[in-house]
Amino acid sequence: MPCDGIAVMQAQLDRQAKQDSIQMVTSILKGHTILSRKESARTVAMDVLLGGTFPIKIAISETGTITAITQSGTFAQGKDALEKLIVQALQAKGADLKNIRFEQHRHDHQAPRLAYNVSQARG
Repeated sequence: MPCDGIAVMQAQLDRQAKQDSIQMVTSILKGHTILSRKESARTVAMDVLLGGTFPIKIAISETGTITAITQSGTFAQGKDALEKLIVQALQAKGADLKNIRFEQHRHDHQAPRLAYNVSQARG
């Protein structure tokens, strides 16, 4: 299915240490397939399959910055999925999310690199 837009979400977990942020995000991913997980000194990145069919990438920096990117569908579908999966789920767990932003990117090959670079630059 061709992608007419990728949704990129960025948010900041207020006053969260890296390990707490990782645990909090991992807890909301239960029930979804985690395809891969890569950890560096500054960032944890995961490829996740929502509901078995909707691929996303999530990066959590050491400062609690979360970047999530949809990999298929439309911008509206991606934004909706990320709002439900990340924003609403984290807020339901008592997380204090700040600076929540959604952006649309039309080129699949540019959005992941851009979002991950921004996440690491802030971290």
